[in-house]
Amino acid sequence: MNVDRVWTNGADEITGLATHNGSLIIFGKRQILVYQNATTPSTMSLADAVGGIGCTARDTIQSTGKDVLFLSNSGVRSFARTIIEKSAPLGDLSKNVRNDLMASLASETLANVKSVYSEKEAFYLLTLPSTKQVYCFDTRTQLQDGSFRVTVWDSIEPTSLLYRRNGDLVIGKNGYLGKYENYQDDTSSYRLQYYTNQSDIGIANATSVLKKLKAVVIGGSNQFVTMKWAFDFTTNYLSNNVAIPTQSVAEYGIAEYDNPDGQVVTITNASPSVITSVDLSEFVNNNTVTLTTTGTLPSGFSVLTTYYIINASTNTCNLSLTPSPGTAINTSSSGSGTHTMQHIHPTVVSNYSAGVALQTLVTQASGAGKIVQTGYESTINGSPLSIQKIEIQFKDGKQT
Repeated sequence: MNVDRVWTNGADEITGLATHNGSLIIFGKRQILVYQNATTPSTMSLADAVGGIGCTARDTIQSTGKDVLFLSNSGVRSFARTIIEKSAPLGDLSKNVRNDLMASLASETLANVKSVYSEKEAFYLLTLPSTKQVYCFDTRTQLQDGSFRVTVWDSIEPTSLLYRRNGDLVIGKNGYLGKYENYQDDTSSYRLQYYTNQSDIGIANATSVLKKLKAVVIGGSNQFVTMKWAFDFTTNYLSNNVAIPTQSVAEYGIAEYDNPDGQVVTITNASPSVITSVDLSEFVNNNTVTLTTTGTLPSGFSVLTTYYIINASTNTCNLSLTPSPGTAINTSSSGSGTHTMQHIHPTVVSNYSAGVALQTLVTQASGAGKIVQTGYESTINGSPLSIQKIEIQFKDGKQT
């Protein structure tokens, strides 16, 4: 296939390929081509072309099931939103950290920049080995401006990343292999630090008096969160320690977005064959799945063949070789053993066994200024802790 004549803005260099909803995505450095009906080469045709936006590093392309994420010359972008908007600023998922990210990338060899998407944790990791930074994008929900929440892991320089079908995230570096798990750093505690941007807290030309800081936190037990604040671009922080009481922190009984080790299912000998989830997890149409078994699958199904979920209901579905409304597969034997369905790009809705402890922490604040920055720190040592909401209470003072 020769694409020289279909680039919209002149010749380009192909940096990577991806598939999405039966389409082939060809990423150039400055442009993107989309070919539809790509499952059958003879019917492929150019469906869309986007100029001015491309992928700068091949190994940053990751499919999330519903979308494809990649690194462009303007930040981390969503393929789906890029196709809809076709404008560089709007689809930037990293806009809140764009300046820092692009400054760090300037010192990187792009061929060494790697990425991975964790279906279990629902995050996209982007590694910058020269600056020893890993940008972690939370893909669960988008902020009001359309970007993702981002944290930065420092002092780590992975040379490779791998997400396994069983849900393990493996991190490789020279001489070592690591596994992402629990809430410690190689059996040691570590410090969570989050600081807000500098922003005015009232009328722009008025000095405001800070009264209270509130933070909604999820998780944590018998530990302190240090709340800090400073005014007018100084780093002379005032601070108070606020205690999280001893409490039982319960995780979800089934992984938050899917059972990464697979769903045990029953498969009927019928036309069409009906798949039923033993753990009562819900199915989602067009999820791609594979089947494994301890015995033999019912005839009509094969181990490790990619199937699409169709006709999904609360905990039953049919499988098809093509996306919805594809043709449901029939079986002519019952098979034997225990059958497991593994979601390739899961969006399964799982049942909760218990909630996660939630607290609203409050501290009396003092001082005044036109601009304020707040910070939140805590030691992570074996239990999860996340900050979900920050509230600043103040009173406007004298205008100048």
